[in-house]
Amino acid sequence: MQNPHIAYPLLERYAEANRIRITLIAVDGTVVYDSSYDIADLDNHGSRSEVVQALSGGSGLTQRTSTTENLPVLYWAVRLDGSTTAAVLRVSKLLSEMRSYEATYRTYSLVGLALLLLVCTIITFIAINRFTRPLDAITKTAALHAAGNLDARVHVDAPVELANLAHTINTMAVQLTSRISQVEGERRQYRTILDSMTEGILYIDPHLIILEANQAAAKLLLDETMPGGNLQGLRLLQVTGASEVLGACSACLAD
Repeated sequence: MQNPHIAYPLLERYAEANRIRITLIAVDGTVVYDSSYDIADLDNHGSRSEVVQALSGGSGLTQRTSTTENLPVLYWAVRLDGSTTAAVLRVSKLLSEMRSYEATYRTYSLVGLALLLLVCTIITFIAINRFTRPLDAITKTAALHAAGNLDARVHVDAPVELANLAHTINTMAVQLTSRISQVEGERRQYRTILDSMTEGILYIDPHLIILEANQAAAKLLLDETMPGGNLQGLRLLQVTGASEVLGACSACLAD
């Protein structure tokens, strides 16, 4: 006899939708409801291991051959506290169907994993390309600056870190250009002052090699045998053999 307080139609629809078997068992083992079989044809289920586990411990899980279907079945049972009609709710599923679901889920999982890897690869490629392209442009511009082409500029809008780096490199190029122009102007001014002096002036390194010389010094020390008419790069001994000059330079270096 079915309990009017139990929504049997809902149980039947749920069992059919999920392709499972639902059984309600009384505390004495009598089957009071089954979604797949007529309860009149079912024997007492009180000795079923999953039912015994549910009654004693609250729930039970077992895998065995069904006496009704004679096929391997997975059973899960849970105790229904407070029910006057059914003491245990049991759900069962053929293992063959479970394996079919498992294979399907495995296929879906592998396909999902492959799609995830593909999406991750695409995102990684886009992210790397987003950074490497402006970084390559910055590197090439820096190489041009190192080669002396300070007019080269790099334009980067994103990401912000590389855009700031590109702006810094462009600013440095402008500042270097300005500084070089300033140094060249000062050097021309310095050369003009040196060449306007009537005294001969030599700038000599510690090895007595001439680094700078004004026009007056060139007129005093150069002769027709000197190539190019330039004192720069020559040793002091090559342009003058005066012991007083050589001795004074040596004494200056020593003191």
